[in-house]
Amino acid sequence: MERLGTVLIVDDDALVLEALKQTFMDDYRVVAASTGEEAIAAVKSDHDLDTVVLDIRMAKMDGLQTARLIRQISPELPIIFHTGYPGEYSESRIEKDHRPFDYVGKNERPERLVRAVKNAVSFHRLKTNSGNLVRFARQQFGMVGKSKAMQEIYRTIEKIAPTDNKVMILGQTGTGKELVARAIHKRSRRSGARLVILNCNHKPPDLVESELFGHLRGSFTGAIADRMGLLEYADGGTLFLDEVGDLDMTTQAKLLRVIETGEMQRIGSPEV
Repeated sequence: MERLGTVLIVDDDALVLEALKQTFMDDYRVVAASTGEEAIAAVKSDHDLDTVVLDIRMAKMDGLQTARLIRQISPELPIIFHTGYPGEYSESRIEKDHRPFDYVGKNERPERLVRAVKNAVSFHRLKTNSGNLVRFARQQFGMVGKSKAMQEIYRTIEKIAPTDNKVMILGQTGTGKELVARAIHKRSRRSGARLVILNCNHKPPDLVESELFGHLRGSFTGAIADRMGLLEYADGGTLFLDEVGDLDMTTQAKLLRVIETGEMQRIGSPEV
C-alpha cells in the first residue's frame, strides 16, 4: 500500500512512542525518536520527512528546544506539539515563538492527532510541490489559477482550514472570495456540517440583524413567529458573510461581540 507520507514521532515515554507508532504505521512511514537529540539527527539525515509529532516535556533537551533546532535545519517542516501537560505551557507563547502547525493535548481523542497529522502532511507536500498544489486546488476547490500569488492562497487555505480561527477574506468583487470560503470549509474539521452564506450587500440593518441573530415572535412588527438566525443555524459549521463591510456600524458592533465571546441573543430575547 502506498504511504501518505513520512512522520517523525518524538516522545521519551516508550509506551506513548509505541502507541503512536501503531496509530500511524498503516498509513505513513514512521520514524521514531525518544530524545530531542535523536530527533535532530533524524531531521538531518531523512529528507523525506513530512511532519513532526513532538512531545514538549522531555528530559535533557525538551520539545521547545528541539523545535527551535529543527526550524534551523528544516524551516518548512510542520511541527505538531503533543503534550500531556497543556496547563504548564502557554499556547499563545508557543504560537508566537515556535509557529507550530498544531498543538494537541495527549488527553484529547486520538482522532484529533490523526487529523492534525493528515493536514500537516498534506500541507507540506503541497507546499513543496507547486504542480501538485495547482492540481489539488483545481480538483478540490474548483480554483484554476497557477500564478505564485494563487499558489500562496492555496497554501494559506491548507494552513488555516484545520484551525478554529476567524478568517477575513479580502478581494475585489468577482475575485472568488466565496470560492475561498468554500475551500476553507471543505478542508476544515467542520466540513460535515453546514456552510451558510449571507450576502450583506445593501440590505436594511433590521433585516440583516433578523437574518443573523433570529428573533422571537412579537419582538417587532411583522415578527409573527420565532425565527432561528443564521449564526445559530450555522453552529458547528461555517458562516460566510459576503461583503460584511457593507453592514451598518451597529450591526458590526453586535457581530464583533459574537466573534469575541461566541455568544449571541435572538432579537427580543433576554437569554444569551
